[in-house]
Amino acid sequence: MGFDPVGSDPQPLEVAAYDTSVTAPKISEGDAVDPREPLDQPLVQSTAQGIPPDARRMGFDRNTEQGALLALTGSLDPDKRGHKVVAWLLLVAVAGPALFVLTSVLVSRA
Repeated sequence: MGFDPVGSDPQPLEVAAYDTSVTAPKISEGDAVDPREPLDQPLVQSTAQGIPPDARRMGFDRNTEQGALLALTGSLDPDKRGHKVVAWLLLVAVAGPALFVLTSVLVSRA
């Protein structure tokens, strides 16, 4: 006689049938669907402060290069001196090369 943890004869398992009643919503030709809105919600909700909602809708979060830069610049506080210094350094880092190329092109044409 074997060990029976339940204390009764084993019953056959019931296998759940695939539910075919669940279908996708029907979209008629008259329904307006905004192509900018995501069809599905992302698996991980971004709670990153500093990223604007329109950038989040485009898929930017702290895990993308552009989203990380947006999160950094969006979380700077203008009342703190250190944050102002970081903002000026970022401005020089972004605008500096563009100004250098512009002046070199203008000087070479003169």
